[in-house]
Amino acid sequence: MRASLFRKEAHKICEKQMGKAIGILLLNYLFSFGIALVEGIFVGLLYLIQSPVLVSGILTTICSCAVQFSFIIVASKMYRDQKLSSSDLFSGFKYWVKAFCIYFLTGLYLFLWLLLLIIPAFVMSLAYSMAPYIALSHPEYSAHKCIVESQKMMDGYKWEFFCLVFSYIGWMLLSALTFGILYLWVIPRMHEAIYLFYLRVSGEGAKMEEMKKADQSEFEVVFETEN
Repeated sequence: MRASLFRKEAHKICEKQMGKAIGILLLNYLFSFGIALVEGIFVGLLYLIQSPVLVSGILTTICSCAVQFSFIIVASKMYRDQKLSSSDLFSGFKYWVKAFCIYFLTGLYLFLWLLLLIIPAFVMSLAYSMAPYIALSHPEYSAHKCIVESQKMMDGYKWEFFCLVFSYIGWMLLSALTFGILYLWVIPRMHEAIYLFYLRVSGEGAKMEEMKKADQSEFEVVFETEN
């Protein structure tokens, strides 16, 4: 399935609640700045009292992992046309332990792959990409099992996922030129497109709305009716 089809469907879904999605992203920027400020003050105090700082950035890392889960939840709610609220920014924090474990293990495994070669590590980063989505769909799974299931799920879909993510590179570069302002428009759509990709490869999604007739011959995919 072409990346453009996921982008078009994501655009159509996001248009319904784009204002709220942008608001949540703005809150994330403010929240991240606040966490970094608090952590900076804390580290500064430890330095003043000559206490060793054993781990720097832990608070920021935990919050970042949890917020990434929040973005997946927001994408899920937008897909189901459920009303968004500012509290959705913190919805992923109830999974913060699982989120941290998944991203920590993913980073560890990729580091081990890097000891071999860069290309195998990059390929495996694509293979592990669906682990957070699996964790939210299957909270009973351990972090390691989510990563293993992602690897199985992405078998035969890694190139397709790479093409989807890479298709946003132009928007990302343009967003950087606007000092990040355009990110407010791009990021929600990108998260939604990736969520739609997950629905396809996992088979968990409801049947998507019919896409443009001109593109109909370009793909053959049926979304199973959601249980």
